[in-house]
Amino acid sequence: MSGVTEIAFAPLKKGINVTDPGNNAYKTLTEEALRLIKGWKGCQRIFWGVEIEDPKKLRLFVNWDSLEAHEEANKNPAYLPAVKPIGSVCSGPHTVYHARFHPYAPSVLAEAPVTEVMTIYFPAEYSLHDQETYDNGMRKFFEACNTHADGFLSSTGGWVDEVQKIEGGEEVKAYVALFGWESVNHHLAFRETTHFKELRENMGQPKDLRKIEAVHVKVTEFMQ
Repeated sequence: MSGVTEIAFAPLKKGINVTDPGNNAYKTLTEEALRLIKGWKGCQRIFWGVEIEDPKKLRLFVNWDSLEAHEEANKNPAYLPAVKPIGSVCSGPHTVYHARFHPYAPSVLAEAPVTEVMTIYFPAEYSLHDQETYDNGMRKFFEACNTHADGFLSSTGGWVDEVQKIEGGEEVKAYVALFGWESVNHHLAFRETTHFKELRENMGQPKDLRKIEAVHVKVTEFMQ
């Protein structure tokens, strides 16, 4: 067994503000949900925030001892009071999956004022060889960012355990990359540099790429 990061996201209810400590929704999320989850056996650390591009979307990152530890929690009726308050501040469909970042745990969540969360989708039957090839390419990209990008702090990446679905119902294999930045502007400025354009050209088009999504999140660690 090895450590795994639960990634969950969902739209917030209209008018909900979970980032203001004086707001009831903030207290519901932190005191009624995150505090109980953090105290659960196998839970290591919790990071959370809203998307900078769309503050109406909540993002949670929970480090667990193992996938089995989280699954055991979900099977326990006593764990339900820890997750129900999250549903009370969210609306619409939610997504939950587990990413295996390496090295584990993903320190970028604790180190960066802004985390770029990039999710890259491939066919569900993507072979282990193709997965390794893509991951190796991303590792080189991470190293190049660290060398050339002003305001770049750290990064990590890993494959998602669960098969996902994208528009049209296609089942896909997902890879999640986390990039830590001093600010969104630092990331946007780097995208305009010659170094970035050369990196993209050198990587080329990933084999059988289906879709790429990227958002920025101002992540906060929940401290019990």
